[in-house]
Amino acid sequence: MLELTYSNRTEALLDRLAERLQAERAGENGPWEPIHIVVPNPYLKEYLRLGLARRLGIAANLHFSYLAGLWKELLVDGSCGILDADLLRVGLLRVLGDRDLLAQKDLKPVRDYLGPKGMGLKRIQLATELAKVFEEYQLSRPDWIEAWRVGKRGKGPDQVQELWQARLWREVVQALDAALPEGSPGRHFSLLELIRKSHFEGMRMPRAIHAFGLSHVAQAYQEIYRAFGPLEATTLHIYALNPCGEFWEDLTTDRNAFRTELPTREMARLGAWDE
Repeated sequence: MLELTYSNRTEALLDRLAERLQAERAGENGPWEPIHIVVPNPYLKEYLRLGLARRLGIAANLHFSYLAGLWKELLVDGSCGILDADLLRVGLLRVLGDRDLLAQKDLKPVRDYLGPKGMGLKRIQLATELAKVFEEYQLSRPDWIEAWRVGKRGKGPDQVQELWQARLWREVVQALDAALPEGSPGRHFSLLELIRKSHFEGMRMPRAIHAFGLSHVAQAYQEIYRAFGPLEATTLHIYALNPCGEFWEDLTTDRNAFRTELPTREMARLGAWDE
């Protein structure tokens, strides 16, 4: 289940969080069940820790994590791995060391950047930065990853750049899959692919997850949020800041009003009708 709490004051959101935690502590598991709280940065983590201690008298067994780290902790199925930045970097270091692969035509930009040796510091730097880029693509451009899986373009703005990136990503995933233990039925997936595949099965899901103060999340996380809707055993509580009393999506702004009136004005200008 998915529940949204929003306010224009962080203190009000903290009060609501404290009320829910107090109710959870009064349950059958008491203080022994860890409370899962997702935060965007360490500063908000300390703010919540101190605020909850003041409101509840004690802040114990609180399990803080960041959004990306939460899913790694909940996954218990060892037959496949998540393609996070650390794992992608390992695969890139291996692939970028393959001279025969880099000699191919579509990887010429990579070959030119690395130079004739291609085994020094540049290789490490490129693997590190590309791992971050690929992880971000998986979160913010999942449609690209879907296309890359089957050898198609992701319709990025730069076809030349996307060509070698897509080829490298596929080679990295194939190399990582090939390195799995012999007889293992698993393979490597992005986080969103894994959630779509399993629908949270095989994950150690708590009764409640509290996501506090996340002002922006990538497209993949938005889809994961929606996947909580049909769940009955786990509730995702989202505490979001909102400067107004309404949902922004429900408000009619001046710009929206202008867009609504624009076709009428255009028709009048073209003489399609007389005012």
